[in-house]
Amino acid sequence: MHTLLLALALALGSTSAGGPKVEPAQMVEQQEFVPGMVIVQFKDASRAQETIRILEQYEEITFDRMLFDDDALRIGLFTVPQGQEQAYVEKIGQMDNVDIAELNGIGSFN
Repeated sequence: MHTLLLALALALGSTSAGGPKVEPAQMVEQQEFVPGMVIVQFKDASRAQETIRILEQYEEITFDRMLFDDDALRIGLFTVPQGQEQAYVEKIGQMDNVDIAELNGIGSFN
């Protein structure tokens, strides 16, 4: 997507004889995740509540809600200190019953 936007900006920046010059658009870095939020997928769905209790023993980690919850798959949303999300992803991801820990990404559909 960025490549397409950059190509379009460069094309608009060129001019035909006598036409107005359009300056290329500047890329603006956007935050690509929700600050203070981490998503966790549990390896063993039956042990998800146990893992949540362990995580909540840390004062700075708060269980927000289950994003997906059934017998085979449980994915939870957690609040962590803003600015330290990646560090918490790494710490939480090392837990025995955590399959995946990741930033709560912001996506768009085109």
